[in-house]
Amino acid sequence: MNKLIQTEVVVVGGGPAGAVAARALAHLGREVVLCESASFPRPHVGISLSPGVEKQLAFLGLDGQLDRPCHRKEVPMLRRWGTPDFEISAGPTFTIVDRGVFDADLLAAARDAGVRVLHPARVGEQTRTGERWRLAVYRADSHVVIDTRFVVEATGRRMRFRRRRRYGSNTLALCGTWIGAPTGAMRLSAGRDHWCWATPTGPHASSLICFVDPQRFQQLPGSLRERYVTMAEQSGVLPSIEAFTLCADPFACNATPCVSEEETAGILCVGDADLTLDPLSSSGVQAAIQSSLAIGPIVNTLLTPGADADAAMDFWRTSRMRRLNQHRRWSQQLYSEALCRHRTAFWAERAGSEPASAPAVDPPRPMPAPDQLIRLSGQTKFIFAPCLAGGLVERMKCISHLGEPMGFLGKIHLATKLQEAQVFLPASARRLVETWSTSMSPSSAFALLTWAWKQGVLVDASQDEGLVRGTLKPPMNEVITL
Repeated sequence: MNKLIQTEVVVVGGGPAGAVAARALAHLGREVVLCESASFPRPHVGISLSPGVEKQLAFLGLDGQLDRPCHRKEVPMLRRWGTPDFEISAGPTFTIVDRGVFDADLLAAARDAGVRVLHPARVGEQTRTGERWRLAVYRADSHVVIDTRFVVEATGRRMRFRRRRRYGSNTLALCGTWIGAPTGAMRLSAGRDHWCWATPTGPHASSLICFVDPQRFQQLPGSLRERYVTMAEQSGVLPSIEAFTLCADPFACNATPCVSEEETAGILCVGDADLTLDPLSSSGVQAAIQSSLAIGPIVNTLLTPGADADAAMDFWRTSRMRRLNQHRRWSQQLYSEALCRHRTAFWAERAGSEPASAPAVDPPRPMPAPDQLIRLSGQTKFIFAPCLAGGLVERMKCISHLGEPMGFLGKIHLATKLQEAQVFLPASARRLVETWSTSMSPSSAFALLTWAWKQGVLVDASQDEGLVRGTLKPPMNEVITL
């Protein structure tokens, strides 16, 4: 007879999304079993992390995860995108990680939090009985049946339980490893009908990936290796590429942006299993961790008797679509920049419009002087919306500024503090900080002022016409229920 394991949550997949989701649920007091089919450490193509990942790890209490010698921080980016030559990107630097080590460290952190980790362990048949799921799990020396209340799917593009919908252009990634003396920078280059990315992965190795339209790629002459090498040579992302050696045949994988469809009771997907971003966004790991941080309170709410399950699902749906739209806008803007130089169908399809000039960057907004009069922006509303509140999702009063509802800044409930201030606004910045300091530390009060000012939630009131005559009254924003 197969061994039976009973638990509250099963996480299928042990990459960053699965490990973080399992750890978050364990910290909320849930019994969690994680099943990963591969042996760790495992090889992985994705090795570049955006700067936000380090902040996420610090939030998780995993400071120092990127300090291992095998990871390289502050790697600059050189781009030949909308320009004829490579230029240093004005954006942030990146961290190049050994994904085998990085993934294994996150999995160990989940185990340290109390997650029961089974690997290698392949999940097979899955059946629904009443309010529970039963999963057949196959290991090298045994078979296990797991009886659980909830399943979190975190298997990346190997998504097993739902259909996926393409929301971006069909994209094929061609990946290869080159041996030689690499430069100390990542390099990104746009060609007429493809783009390439290269980064150093070790003292004598570099990873080079070309992204193409699969139909166009099939029409090119030569073998897969020959076509890949031609694009790599044209891209210039490996300077003096003739001094490098392609150490094995390149391999191809699907890089098309997709989102999962349908919903199944007792199952949620995270990371690439739910939402696969355009590779140009360079934020796949960060977005995966972001979705996994949210899945903890969401699943905790769904499993808590009397909690607002509808609010949890509303929060999940809106947050994932917000991530989709945000990253799609970022990618389309970058594709539009390349379209300015290469007026081809490849770039036009991905840009989604005519080439656009780079968005104007507003100069840094100086903080208000202590005696400067400020007020609440007319674009800020108070609404009731699903919000993360501790370990649960609840409908509560939030602020909505330019369509983005927010409940908390750290532990500060924004709607409460801003509505307290609304009673006497317009007022000086000094008075506002002093008033907030009666119920929080002065540093927290100043942090709230700084955030609200930089976000445009609080604005300058010194030029308001009514205020000059002494007749201006603060607008009492109505509360809207979502």
